[in-house]
This record gives sequence, structure tokens and C-alpha cells, in this order.
Amino acid sequence: MITIDKYIMRKSLFLVQALFLVLFATVINQSCTKLDETLYSEVTPDNFFNSDEEFVSALGAAYTQFGSYASGSIMDVQEQPTDEIVVPTRGQDWDDGGEWRRLHLHSWTNEDSYTGGAWDFCFSGVNTANRLIFQFQSLVQSGQVEQAKADAYVSELQAVRGFFYWQLIDVYGNVPLVTDFENAEAAPPTKSRTDVFNFVVSDLETAVPKLSDAVDGTTYGRMNYYAGQTLLAKLYLNAGVYTGTTQWNKVITACDEVINSGKYSLESNYFANFDVENSGSSEFIFAIPYDQVFFQGFQMGVQTLHYASQYTYNLTQQPWNGYCTLEEFYNSYDDADVRQPNEVISLQVTSILRVGQCLQTMGMKLQNQTVCLSRCLEIRTGLHLTSATCFQHSLRLTNWDRRPTASQESGLGSGSLQWEPIRLILAMTMPYSGTLTSCL
Repeated sequence: MITIDKYIMRKSLFLVQALFLVLFATVINQSCTKLDETLYSEVTPDNFFNSDEEFVSALGAAYTQFGSYASGSIMDVQEQPTDEIVVPTRGQDWDDGGEWRRLHLHSWTNEDSYTGGAWDFCFSGVNTANRLIFQFQSLVQSGQVEQAKADAYVSELQAVRGFFYWQLIDVYGNVPLVTDFENAEAAPPTKSRTDVFNFVVSDLETAVPKLSDAVDGTTYGRMNYYAGQTLLAKLYLNAGVYTGTTQWNKVITACDEVINSGKYSLESNYFANFDVENSGSSEFIFAIPYDQVFFQGFQMGVQTLHYASQYTYNLTQQPWNGYCTLEEFYNSYDDADVRQPNEVISLQVTSILRVGQCLQTMGMKLQNQTVCLSRCLEIRTGLHLTSATCFQHSLRLTNWDRRPTASQESGLGSGSLQWEPIRLILAMTMPYSGTLTSCL
């Protein structure tokens, strides 16, 4: 009897366990096949482009390309063939197969790195703008976004695309004209410089009036109405070169739109435009908001400083000892010009000790101030100055390189080579050319 009871109990226990396993497997099977999780790793029309903040966020991709405008190949091909910048070969440094000499002497080839680099920079900007224009137009066609709302963003993207095409026709002349993202050709044919100019100007003349005329934080670093007018002014200004027909009256009209708006004015202190905290400048029409955290890429400091500046500024990366200016360009400043570097002495204190530290870190014995400054010039610019002229010229050259404050120095020492924030101005011609003469 006991044996039979044990058998029945064991059988019952087995059936309970089997039933539990079946139920468990059913639950697991259902939980694995009926997931209702919210995915945050994918951007689709259903979960994006639903608010103004998301529209602006999407526009960010179009402006990312500007990050290498100040220190990349496009700057090289625009500035180094001029009398402002030279990259001399120093020993084994900066030879690079002679491509920097060829650029400065106007004997470049299509195999030099900066030739293709500038091309890629510009067309990457064009392609990104085309892609975003296509996306906004697709949203309108699907009924997800109203045409009026999309027009504002599309017009802004047309202005961005116009900027890159302005660079293309200025540097290369005849280039492919690509505006269709969905059906773009792999190897589109080139169009004449005149044809591309006419398209870009017509496109901008349609788009710019639709841009915001606000001059505040909502448009800072973006193409607003006045940045668009400035871009048109630059195109009109060179129309005689681009097309053979001048358009001076249009230059005046576009500039008057900006000047007469009353929203921009010259700073009373010219050098305020180059302060570390310069975002409040009333001169900035279009700015590239570089900073050391979110938008890096401004390399002018590391490109121009001497190797020994690593110790002077406690940098974790060694500067390149590359770009400098020509003596003739430096001497072209009028003595009465407030931008003349020797005038900065009254605004920024330049310590001879800085130059001394420069040479001491290189193991050089200092004989006197004149020798110190003269040697510093030879190291930095390749210029050999007599003792009689050395002191004056050295002061002019060295004070352009502003030593950071204690708080800035601590940031530099932690590995950043950029001061926050540094900005460029579309309406000005590479305002940092003066810094290229700095020693330390």
C-alpha cells in the first residue's frame, strides 16, 4: 500500500513538473516574440523630424563641414599662394616632396594633397546640403511637414550649399554642378564657371529673402539673411573674374542691406574680435563657433608655433613649427595702422622673458636681449635681422601670440590646443594672418 502511494505521488510530481515546464516554455516563447521595446538607436521619419528642435538638429550636419575651413586644405589653397603665408622647409621638416614650395610658387599639380583635399572639403559640404534638402522635400511630399516650414530650412541649406560652390568656382573654375541627391551621377561632367556662377547666384537670390533676419543666439553660427547677403556680395564682387561681366551695383546693394540694417557695427577696439570670449562682437556676420569641447578643428596655433612652445605653454602635444609670413608682407603695414603689431604692445604686455624661456628650453645660452630676440626671429620666421633692427621687429612679432591666462593655461596643459571659443569671420579675410608672425 505504501509502495503504491509512493508511485502515485511520484507520478503526480512528475506531471506537475512537466506542466510547469510547458507553461514556462510558453511564457518564454511569447516574451521573445512579442517585444514592444522603444528603440532609441534608429532615426526614422516616425521618431524624428517632429519638432523645430529636431529640424535644427538635422541642420547641424550641414555646418559640421565648416570645422576644417580654418585650418584645412581649403585654407591652404586660398592663402598659401599669396604673399601672406609661407611654409618653409626647415631641415628635414616640411619638405613633403616639395608640395608646399609648389603651392607658394604657383606650380602645384593635381597630385598634391591640398588640391584634392580642398575639392573633397567643398563637395562634402555640397553633398550634405543636397542630402538634407532631399530629406526635407521628402517630408513635404509625404505630408509630414508643411511646405512653409520646410522652405525656411531648405533656404538655409541652399545658402550653405552656395557657400561651398562659391569656394569651388573661386578655386577651381569649372566644376560639376550637382543639386540632385537621389539621382546624382557617380562622375558628373563639369560645367563652365559662368554656368555654375549663374546657378548659384540665382539660387541664392531666391533663398536669401526667406532666411531669418534675426541676429541673436538663434542664428549665431548659421546662415541668416545678412550672411546670405554678404555671400551674394562676395559673388557679385568677383563676377568680372567668374563671368567676364562686372556687377558692381549689385555689390553695393547687397552690402547696403547689411550696413543699413543697423545690426552690425565696427568694434571700437579692433582686437576685441580676436579675444578668447568674442561671441559678442558686433562685427561678426557669419561665425564658425569653434571651442575645445564640442567643435574642435581650429589648428592655427599648433600650425604656427615653434616646437619649443610645447614647454612654454605646457602643451601635451608638440606644435608643428610650420606656417609663418613673409617679411615683405609684414613690412607692408603702414606705421599708422592700428593693426600694426607694434601698436599691440600698449594693449598686451609682451615679456622678453618669454623669448628667453623659449631659447633656454632649447639649451641656448642667452648673451643679451638683442641676441635672444634675434635668434628667436631666425628660428620662427627664417629672417636674419641686424642687431639694430632686431629689437623693434621682435616686439612686433612676438606680441601677436597672446600668452593664455592661468585658467586657460591649465586647460591647455590638460591636452587641449584650442582656446574657447575661437571664431572666424566670413566678412573678413583670414583675420589670423597676423598671428603667423609670432615667435612664442
